[in-house]
Amino acid sequence: MNGTCGVVWVGQAALWCCLFFCFAELQAATAVKIAEGLDEPVGIASAPGDSTRLFIVERKGKIRVLDLNTHRLMEEPLLDLGNEIETGFGEQGLLGLAFPEDWQETKRYFVNYTRKEDGATVVARCLLRKELRAGSGALDELLLIVPQPYVNHNGGGIQFGPDGYLYIGMGDGGSAGDPRNNAQNPESHLGKMLRLDVNTQDAEPEQFLLGVRNPWRFDFDPETNDLFIADVGQDSYEEVHVIPGRRPRNNNLGWNKMEGTHCFPPGRSCDQDLYDRPVWEYSHREGCSITGGVVVRDKSVPELFGCYLCADYCSGRLWCFRSVGGGIAGLREISGELLGSRKAAENISSFGRDARGRVYVCRHLAGELFRIESGVYGPPER
Repeated sequence: MNGTCGVVWVGQAALWCCLFFCFAELQAATAVKIAEGLDEPVGIASAPGDSTRLFIVERKGKIRVLDLNTHRLMEEPLLDLGNEIETGFGEQGLLGLAFPEDWQETKRYFVNYTRKEDGATVVARCLLRKELRAGSGALDELLLIVPQPYVNHNGGGIQFGPDGYLYIGMGDGGSAGDPRNNAQNPESHLGKMLRLDVNTQDAEPEQFLLGVRNPWRFDFDPETNDLFIADVGQDSYEEVHVIPGRRPRNNNLGWNKMEGTHCFPPGRSCDQDLYDRPVWEYSHREGCSITGGVVVRDKSVPELFGCYLCADYCSGRLWCFRSVGGGIAGLREISGELLGSRKAAENISSFGRDARGRVYVCRHLAGELFRIESGVYGPPER
């Protein structure tokens, strides 16, 4: 190659690079439907190291298995707890699923559900009998049983943290305003973020955080290990807390003395310095119930990389923002960007990742599952 040709080639390469990144800024990520016909999906989980399957939790008791190569749902569920669980109220049922890092060796995974006989929250260990296939799961041991005084505010999310402990989101026990003061009572597991050492026999759960109302979904950022907790509000505000790799100053997120950044009930004074503030809240003028999401670390979706996604169940608003220095940056609504409209984004019940880090979202009543993909296209082949 002579000098002139080299200059021309470098110039063209720079131009294509510029065009690519400028184009990337203009494009929007999109949500592509990959499964439908699900029965009230409320959770999404993946098994570490298994890039071929995704697991969808159905509230009525089944864990469905999706083949990610064909986008087909297996006919038989991994697990069917329909005879074990209470589903009479909309917040009861099979609510959570988590796989530990060593699941391939131990064949263990864990579920969270409300028990049929009394509505108590149960966290149980399950075993794969021989191999990972539909219909191969079975309950093995009940690790935690928490009585529930009312039918709502059961929490339900479970996830393994970077420390190897199983984190459990427990609602305050229900009714309105936490009438039994469970969230602020250290003698009760209700209204807490718990963590449990599943490798220690007869281990008691630790109260990692106090003062939550109904932490329906939470997520650990796989890059920073920060814990994002979306707490469903009472009358006025929905909120998101970001817990850094270490615990916050007070280990108390404020409920039922505060709702969001406001004293509760309205008009009552409170010492706000006793509680850790959310990084973001929105009022019930914008929605009614927050569905916590995930931090996007899928490099194939550069438009949303590093963004935390969350949604409002009722209004169909879907937002993204980045956590920065105890606050947030770049907050924007992306309902239309991902799904075309707020209407199409209504009743989002959960977000999740597969083993490759790709992000998924499910719609509860519609029974649909979507994968978030990039709208960016590289330069044409030369």
